[in-house]
Amino acid sequence: MGYKIKSFGFKNGYTSIEIFLVVGVLVLLGAVAFIAINPEQKIDLAQDETRREDAYALLNAFFDYSEKHEGAYIPGVQANGDVHMIATQTSPDCIINSCNVDYCTDFSALISEGFLVTMPFDPDGSGLYSPAVGATGYTLSVSRNGNVTVVACGAEEDIISIKR
Repeated sequence: MGYKIKSFGFKNGYTSIEIFLVVGVLVLLGAVAFIAINPEQKIDLAQDETRREDAYALLNAFFDYSEKHEGAYIPGVQANGDVHMIATQTSPDCIINSCNVDYCTDFSALISEGFLVTMPFDPDGSGLYSPAVGATGYTLSVSRNGNVTVVACGAEEDIISIKR
């Protein structure tokens, strides 16, 4: 004797509740992964690495300029500890108080004489440091004993200061 299972007209498939549960779990997993990756922090770290590379490039170009000019610095820069905003032009908008800048100094000679291809600007892209203002977001100072320091003003994490 065989038993026959009676079908009540149900079709194979998923109910809407099951689909909503699966989608909800996937959204939750995606949110957790997004928070764990923390893209804002990754962007900040990448920008800081760009700032560090730019600071080294500026420092090396400054020393190359000085070597070519038999020890002379960019016009306006002296070994007295004054902090210069590295700029492509001099303008009153160039001096940024948050960087403790004493002067806005035109460093475009680094480009015109071939020590840099282009002047690096802060990678944040805000209007504070831009070609329109002339301020790069990097400062340079020469101490009385000749130590040269380049600082990135817009650093996200730690202060970026390169000294030689």
